[in-house]
Amino acid sequence: MPDPDQQRHPCGAAVEALRRNLRLAGRPTLNTLDRLSRRLEGQRVHGVTVIGVPRSTLSDLFTLVPARRPRREKVESVWAVIHAHALDKGQDVSAMVSLDELRDLYDRCVPAEAVHTEDAPADPSTAGGGIAWDDAAWDGKAWDGAGRSVPPRPRAFPVHRDADHVAPAWHAASAPSASLVTTRPWPDAPPVTASGSGWSPGQVLADAELRADHAWWRAYDDVVASHAALYLTLEPELADIRVFAPARVPDLLLAADYARHAILLDTPDIDPDELRRRVELLAFRQDVLHRPRPPRLWAIIARRALTLDVGDVAARRAQLRHLIGMAGRPGVTVQVLDDEETGSAVVDGAVTVMRFPDRDRPDLVRVEQPGTAMYPAEPGVISHFVAQHGRLLIRAHPPERTPPLLHALLGDPA
Repeated sequence: MPDPDQQRHPCGAAVEALRRNLRLAGRPTLNTLDRLSRRLEGQRVHGVTVIGVPRSTLSDLFTLVPARRPRREKVESVWAVIHAHALDKGQDVSAMVSLDELRDLYDRCVPAEAVHTEDAPADPSTAGGGIAWDDAAWDGKAWDGAGRSVPPRPRAFPVHRDADHVAPAWHAASAPSASLVTTRPWPDAPPVTASGSGWSPGQVLADAELRADHAWWRAYDDVVASHAALYLTLEPELADIRVFAPARVPDLLLAADYARHAILLDTPDIDPDELRRRVELLAFRQDVLHRPRPPRLWAIIARRALTLDVGDVAARRAQLRHLIGMAGRPGVTVQVLDDEETGSAVVDGAVTVMRFPDRDRPDLVRVEQPGTAMYPAEPGVISHFVAQHGRLLIRAHPPERTPPLLHALLGDPA
């Protein structure tokens, strides 16, 4: 668990990410980083033009709690220097926080207008503190669309309005009897945006909804829940999938036999053919991780999700061994989060952050609950969940601890 003083750092989550990379780089001394930063100054290193980072700044970042936000250029330069040191020493950098992730964390704790100022006082509200999911950005009223009761709708999943206009806070996809609908549906053509402006979250969701009628998974539409349709349409297009799994092992990391038992646990009276088709669909989905250019998968799994009484002992042990194997794959990061570190999460299901390879489409979030899923359309709510995922990955055990933890659950000798 991070030191409480470190949590009050005025750029908390970004600095914790640097500290994590420092650990993965073999914990080089501040003198080593100082010398390397001077040697690399002015050079382009891993996408960053390095500026000199004095030892005092390094000490500020890694050992003290400064009263001022560090400049973005310094934070990125420290990231590049640590990255360069790790590569020089032959360290595996695949589990490190990437430059894009670091920039996301920095931008979320430092307002855009303050990025280049180092004299602004620290704002306690932006420090990388707790990870409660039930703060103001996660208002329980959002589940029913500002408190409305909504009639059923004959569509497979609901329509919504653009978040940039008068959209509700949530795009909901659930069983027809609980669908959240609005009074202004999208037209029967993909939404068009102003040139160069990029798409809004609502427009990306609406576009996926329109394309779902001819999506790859339609051959299995008889076993696809209505709330899953949007996600299944988008999943093969993603460059980055980040999932927090508080209660179950994420779908893309399930072993086939364990998945079969998990489905039976939820629906014991399921038709055998439907069970077979659901497992078959899962296998098709998992193929995305084995294609030539797979998306990066970053899964944070609560420890309790690894000890569920699913299936027999053989199935549970096979699932743990499958996770060990997947955690060793390039582009797959698996972290275990102790149950007491999950905070006051209100979600019972997985929270998935979706990132596309093109920057025209913004990040999206899927929040699962029993029998339903929510797709926030408000950029502020999406940013909340992205930032929370960043804090969770800092609190979770580092990726290199995942295999030993899973072997311990198996009872394997150390």
